Amino acid sequence: HLSPMNVSVHTTDPELRRYMLKNPASVKIMTQLRRIAAAGIDLNCQIVLCPGINDGAALDRTLSDLASLGDHLLSVAVVPVGITRFREERKLPALSTFDRSRAAAVIAQTEVWQQYFRAQTGRRIFYAADEFYLRAGAPIPPASDYEDMPQLENGVGMLALFREEIETILETDNMCDCPAPRLVYGAGSNDIRQLHILTGTDAAPWIEAFLPALRDRFAVSIYVHPVVNSFFGETITVAGLLTGQDLLAAARRLGEQLPEKERQQAAIVLPDVMLKQDEDIFLDDYTPAELADGCAMPVIVGEATGRGLAGVLASVAAVSDGAAESMRYEK
Repeated sequence: HLSPMNVSVHTTDPELRRYMLKNPASVKIMTQLRRIAAAGIDLNCQIVLCPGINDGAALDRTLSDLASLGDHLLSVAVVPVGITRFREERKLPALSTFDRSRAAAVIAQTEVWQQYFRAQTGRRIFYAADEFYLRAGAPIPPASDYEDMPQLENGVGMLALFREEIETILETDNMCDCPAPRLVYGAGSNDIRQLHILTGTDAAPWIEAFLPALRDRFAVSIYVHPVVNSFFGETITVAGLLTGQDLLAAARRLGEQLPEKERQQAAIVLPDVMLKQDEDIFLDDYTPAELADGCAMPVIVGEATGRGLAGVLASVAAVSDGAAESMRYEK
């Protein structure tokens, strides 16, 4: 099925598209999108926002143009541009990141357009990535504001959904829908007493806030460690772009800091967004098995959701309590 189709738009301004994409054929984006919509194909659009280039008034124009697609426009997500260390090394044109005030401006603009789309369609349509709220120091909206989570894979609504799932589990004690860990690597002991989550610098403080309640609920020691992205550069802060070599360096440092008895009872927990969708390898071709061998601790890969984290905790707690015989380890 072609529908819905995911399309990276960035801007609908022809000259701005020519400047950003360096492709003369790209200027006819609206003609192409209208043809797709006329064929009955629904669209989910993404805009990678670059400060001072396609934000502000340029973003207003893009959204106004996209709104003309009518009911076939399902959603539009705006995500901040990611600037790697390779950009400077290759002497590419300078780009800046979103600071607090610029991120707050994007959120304000998002809210205006959400009101417009709700008045026209009954749906919000336009969403800002979680990173904008973190940069602005603004509250994450409730999960219901993201409706059916159409842009979850683009990091839009992940934190709101995580919070809702964790709070529901803590309030209802309902673990029925919590998935077991996807993979457990390493020849570690089944007497795991400590879990150490490695994640991006964006998500770490957010997860940290829930740890006291999770420790009480599952009777498992759990900690979170932000991992700086040395491979792509420190401005890349999301978990999904961490490489195996950065994770290995962080896990080794952690292992060196733990007393020997604690290290023998410790395991590393990773969200599955760090692995490729169709293959259990990191972006740099390291594998979870190599990570486990390199840090001499088991590596547990769980679904990158609140339910997924609860599933990991429940599985470890069950083994520790003797309610389950063991966790399944991969070679």
